[in-house]
Amino acid sequence: MKDIKDIVFIVNARLNSSRLPNKMIKDFNGTNLLSIAIEKILKSKIIPKEQFYLSLYDKELIDIAKKYNCNVFHRSSNSVSSASETEKSLQILFE
Repeated sequence: MKDIKDIVFIVNARLNSSRLPNKMIKDFNGTNLLSIAIEKILKSKIIPKEQFYLSLYDKELIDIAKKYNCNVFHRSSNSVSSASETEKSLQILFE
């Protein structure tokens, strides 16, 4: 079995959704979807905070991550373009 110390937990988020732009930061009962996700992960007894990363490009999302003192992997603009996620390879997302 894998040791939990050998695993990195990454959450990808972006603002340019084609169906609902800015959905990660839209008001949702006084909060937003990214904050809800971060809070749930940080409360986890399984995921060590130092092994949790947010993969982000947009300044608004990075500002939210800073509020929670989260690790941020800075994505390129190419990795958040409007092309469908299935068209992108992991290499592009994490170059």
